[in-house]
Amino acid sequence: MKKYLLYLVLFFIGSCSVKEVLYDTLTTENSFSTKDDVTSFINGTYATFNINCFKSNYAPFFATGDDIFGTTGGNLIYPNRTHNPTSAPTAGLWNGFYKAINQANFILSRIDSTDIDSLFKVRTKCEAKFLRAFSYFYLVRTWGAVPLKLTPTTSTEGFKSPRVSVDSVYQQIFADLLDAKVSLYRRTAQPAAEFNRATKGAAFGYLAKAYQAYGNYLDLKGDAAGALTYYQLSENYCDSVLLSGQYNLVQNVKDLFDVAKERDAYNEVLFGIAYMRDAQVANTPSLGSQLPGFFLPNSMPNVAGNGVNKTGVANFRLQPWFVDKYTSGDYAKDYRGERFFASSWTNTSGRRQITFPAPVAVGTNIIEGAPSSPYLFKYVDGQSFDSQNAENDFFALRLADIILTKAEMENEINGPTASAYTEFNKIRARARAADGITSRTTPPNLTSGLTKEQFRAAIVNERAIELVGEGVRWFDLCRMKSPSGTTMFEYQLNTVIPTYPAGYPVFDTLTKTWKGGRTDSVSVPKFQQKFLLMPIPQNAEIVLNSSINSQNPGY
Repeated sequence: MKKYLLYLVLFFIGSCSVKEVLYDTLTTENSFSTKDDVTSFINGTYATFNINCFKSNYAPFFATGDDIFGTTGGNLIYPNRTHNPTSAPTAGLWNGFYKAINQANFILSRIDSTDIDSLFKVRTKCEAKFLRAFSYFYLVRTWGAVPLKLTPTTSTEGFKSPRVSVDSVYQQIFADLLDAKVSLYRRTAQPAAEFNRATKGAAFGYLAKAYQAYGNYLDLKGDAAGALTYYQLSENYCDSVLLSGQYNLVQNVKDLFDVAKERDAYNEVLFGIAYMRDAQVANTPSLGSQLPGFFLPNSMPNVAGNGVNKTGVANFRLQPWFVDKYTSGDYAKDYRGERFFASSWTNTSGRRQITFPAPVAVGTNIIEGAPSSPYLFKYVDGQSFDSQNAENDFFALRLADIILTKAEMENEINGPTASAYTEFNKIRARARAADGITSRTTPPNLTSGLTKEQFRAAIVNERAIELVGEGVRWFDLCRMKSPSGTTMFEYQLNTVIPTYPAGYPVFDTLTKTWKGGRTDSVSVPKFQQKFLLMPIPQNAEIVLNSSINSQNPGY
C-alpha cells in the first residue's frame, strides 16, 4: 500500500535535510530552500502524529471514556482514572502535538523566503495551517486552556508561553482551517505521492467538528444563543463535505476496517494517520500501528503480531454493559456488534475460548475468558511484524462522523426535523446492509416522535457503536449536554451506568448462561469534574515554563 514517506526531522536551529548535498555547516537557510526540502519537513510533521500522538501516547483520549477498560500494561492508569500530572503518556501526547505545532510554525516562518514557486508556497502554507489547527483541536479538547504558539520555538525563544483561554484557541483553529481550505487539494485531485496528507475535505470536516465542539462548550456554559451560531456554522461545513461529491460511505462495514482494502476506505475517511508494516525497525520506533496488538486477546492467533502465534497483547477490553447494550434491543443482531466485538474464538491451543456474551452449546469444550468481557475486533492484521508493527491506519475523521454531526447540529438548531432523521438513518441503513451479502432488519430507522433531548441521546448512542475504538467517545461525553443539563459524561457515570449490576459477567456452566454483573466497576466510578480534562504535564511543562502557574482542577 502506498504511504507517504515518514522522516525524522529536527526543527530547531540545527534542522537537517534529506538532500544528498553535504554542507560543512548545516543551517536553516541551506536546509530549507527547495521543494524537496519543504516536502521533507511537511512529512516530518505527519511523522510526529504517527509516533508521538497516535501510537505511543494514545491512551489519554482512547481509554478515558466509559466504554473501554484496561487489563494490563502502563496505560491502565487512564481507564482506572489514576493518572496524574507526572504520567508519562500524558506528557508524551502534549509534547507530540506541540512538536507538530512547532514544525508547522517553522514551515510558515520560512516558506516565503524561499525561491519556490508561489502556488507551491500557498499550498504549503495551507497544509501547515491545517496541521497546526489539527494539533490545537486535540490540545484544547484534552487540556482546555493551553499555550498558543504561532511562531517557532528556538533554542532561546518561545519556551515560556502562558495558557490562553479556550475561546482564543478555538478562534485560532477556525482561522487556520478557513485559510487551509482555500488551496488544499480536493481528495480526487490529490497527487498519488501525497496520499494520506490533508485535503480540502479534511479542512471542511474539521471546521464542522471544531464549530460543533465550541458550540457545545458555549452551550454548557449557558450561552445558548452563542452556541446556535456555531452549530449553524458546523452544519454548513457538514454540508460542504456531504455535497462535495468527494466522499461516500463504504457500504460493507466489513470492508471498511479490512486492512487489505485500506486504501479504498479513504472513500469515506476524510483524514487518517498512516501506518505501514516496518521490516527495518521493530516495536515502538517502527512505522507500524499498535492498534491490533493493544486491543486483541493474547490467546487469539494470526490477528496481530505478538510472539510466534501473532496474537494481541490484551491491554484493553470493552465494558460488558457496552456490549450488552449494542447486542440487544434496537441493536440486536446489528452487524456492527458482530464485526466490532470479539467474544468467541479458537485459541492458540485449538480450543474454543469465550467471553461474555458468546452463547455456548451444552458439552462444548470451552475455556472461559477472565475477566469475562469481550475485546474490540475493529483492528486486525495477521501479517503484523510485531505487536506494534501493523498496517492499520488510525481513521481520525470519517464521513460517518460528519453525517452524525449534521444530524446532531440540525437537532440542536431546529429540533429533530426530517433532515435530522434522514442523516441519522443513513448510518443505520449502512449497518443493516451488514456484510453486503445478506441485509438485516436491525437497527431500525428512527422515524418521528422524539424530543430534542431524546434525539440527542439517540445521537450519542449511535456514535458510541459506530465510532467505538476510534478515539472519540471521551470527547463526545465531555462536550455533549445530558438530559439533566450536565455533561453527558457525568450523566453516564452517575445515572446510566449505575443501573447495570456491578462486577463482571460469570458463565454458569450448568445453565450455560451469563450471570452476574455488567461493569468493570473500577473504571466507571462516580463522576468527578477533573474527568473532563487531562492534567497539564508537571515535568514536561509546568516545571520548565514559569508562565504557567495553574493546574487543571482536581489535579
